[in-house]
Amino acid sequence: MPEKGIEKILDDKGRILAIIGNTKEMEGKSNFITPDYFGFQTVVQNINEEDYFKAHEHKPFDKIDSLSAQEFIYVIRGELNIGIYSGKERITERKLEEGDFIILNSGHDIIGLKKPTQFILIKQGPYRGEGEKIFLK
Repeated sequence: MPEKGIEKILDDKGRILAIIGNTKEMEGKSNFITPDYFGFQTVVQNINEEDYFKAHEHKPFDKIDSLSAQEFIYVIRGELNIGIYSGKERITERKLEEGDFIILNSGHDIIGLKKPTQFILIKQGPYRGEGEKIFLK
């Protein structure tokens, strides 16, 4: 993983399909992972004892016309295999282990490789039920 423990998987047009990393490899106070145009702004923060962020909240966006649906997965324990798609074609896969994360900006599949595997999945909400998915196979 070349840049600060980050690997970017691109399609043949240079579009980011996925960003993979491991938090253990990231040093420095703020590690910005995603580009500005992503729906998720993802940053790995490293702080020291007594570092303080002033109390705050974030301003709501006035209007969002169209935003790609993305997912963030962080592996707490166990192992996952993530298949990454460009359109309906599965172009690659990556094994994720404890401490690894992936930001998905494309189609994907997920296979558990170890028992037990536990991960956090975050995506834009609200959850719209099974009808929100476009199945590729």
